[in-house]
Amino acid sequence: MSPETSAPTRAYLMAFVVLGIAASIGGFALSHLRDRAGGVDNASISLIFVITAVGYVVGSFAAGRGLDTGAGHRRWTAAIAVLVAMWAVTAAATALWVMLVAAVFAGLAGGVCDASGNTLVVRSEEHTSELQSHHDLVCRLLLEKK
Repeated sequence: MSPETSAPTRAYLMAFVVLGIAASIGGFALSHLRDRAGGVDNASISLIFVITAVGYVVGSFAAGRGLDTGAGHRRWTAAIAVLVAMWAVTAAATALWVMLVAAVFAGLAGGVCDASGNTLVVRSEEHTSELQSHHDLVCRLLLEKK
């Protein structure tokens, strides 16, 4: 990041990193959650991924509509709070149905976080070319032939 990058942009980018790291541990925690839920089978505990994905799609759509009405920063902050709370509920739950309900709300909140963060970081920054150059760099690195 260049020295001219604004504080909100730095905060948004750090939030993406932290939330991404936290969300990525879901797959590793699945066997632990299965054991906490009374040893349910793999198919049942895998519903957490399906339910979260459905919530994510709905949350992204709702956030896109909601951002046009304003209050984007408050919505994003509320979504982060809900997401963190649902991760805590999931970690403490001992019943599969509680984990699934928390997964729905975590998916909804995750969709709102993603759509809000992407929209607000662009709206808050005068020089979005820096963000575009980061995006281009990542794409080039992923698509580069070795």
